[in-house]
Amino acid sequence: MTFQTLDDLEDGQRVLVRLDLNSPVEDGEVQDNRRFERHAETIRELVDRDFAVAVLAHQGRPGGDDFVSLEQHAAILADHVGHDVDFVADTYGEEALAAVDALEAGDVLVLENTRMCEDELPEEDPEVKAETEFVQTLAPNFDAYINDAYSAAHRSHASLVGFPLVLPAYAGRVMQTEYEANTAIAEREFDGQVTMVVGGTKATDVIDVMTHLGETVDDFLLGGVAGQLFLRAEGYPVGYDVGDTDLYDEQYEANEDKIEQMLEERGDQITLAVDMAYEGEDGP
Repeated sequence: MTFQTLDDLEDGQRVLVRLDLNSPVEDGEVQDNRRFERHAETIRELVDRDFAVAVLAHQGRPGGDDFVSLEQHAAILADHVGHDVDFVADTYGEEALAAVDALEAGDVLVLENTRMCEDELPEEDPEVKAETEFVQTLAPNFDAYINDAYSAAHRSHASLVGFPLVLPAYAGRVMQTEYEANTAIAEREFDGQVTMVVGGTKATDVIDVMTHLGETVDDFLLGGVAGQLFLRAEGYPVGYDVGDTDLYDEQYEANEDKIEQMLEERGDQITLAVDMAYEGEDGP
């Protein structure tokens, strides 16, 4: 697979850039994290090359405590870029379009949380998303679309799969780096044993990685939510939702057969945690 990157994009254009700035939110305050630092590299390069930049990103899901505006994200991103980043509390309405129209070379504007748009969710075919009012209204205001949201790229949401069908599409630096690194693992020949540490909150993604790289990697050290679900399949009392969440049970139901099959077929390649600590109301 090949795709166009920022190296293929002519300077000074008006670009719509999809980032993944989804972050923990504590007491209403968005927490800074490495995602801002990494995406800042892409934005900084675009600013230096005189692009007019509008940013799309999401935060949380409707109904969740972390489903908040991106106003704080814009301020955090500005600190990392070392450049002014404006914010508009609108995604593709009149206020957003006016702010986009006012963009000049070197300007950066963060649009409101994409998941506050009805057209963003649920997951649908790219062709369907490309025809949404969200995409059809916003796209004509830009010369190109840049996807830098590698960690969200598996989602078939309008801001991720709709715009590439109606605008010239390019990979940002995070997308390019992550894709090349993961591709290199699958294609590279190693001397000696290969051990891979795998974690995260999305069990389906972890299982797909392990399936794809099973012939290249000798040992998987498995942690995160997926690690707990594998322990659950082994009969340990972990990997269950506690309280009003759907972090574990829903994923286990969707992946139980795959997990059991993987343990049966590749159990000798998988190392699971031997000890855990949970933080409760009275502390760790």
